Amino acid sequence: MFGRDGTFLATLVGRCRFQHASGAVEGEWAGEYRDEGDAFVLIGVRGRISAEIQGMSVPLATWERVTAPVPYRVAGGELTFRFPMPGGATVELTYQAA
Repeated sequence: MFGRDGTFLATLVGRCRFQHASGAVEGEWAGEYRDEGDAFVLIGVRGRISAEIQGMSVPLATWERVTAPVPYRVAGGELTFRFPMPGGATVELTYQAA
């Protein structure tokens, strides 16, 4: 949820795939954002993310490390954005309006 007051709260619950293994991922982040029209900048992010793949806990980077603008697009009731991860990988997330 991106509020008009410049704050946001994001939750993530889902399934993931890493190479040939599947697993579960969940997380929650809160902080402030600045909208730049086609990207947003996250400020003061606090949160957690965890994943389990084939019974093994896997550490995942959290948004606290995101410092570059995050490109986004809104289509219908969906918000999709991509953000860079350490090591050059990119993660794309799509949220559906409640």
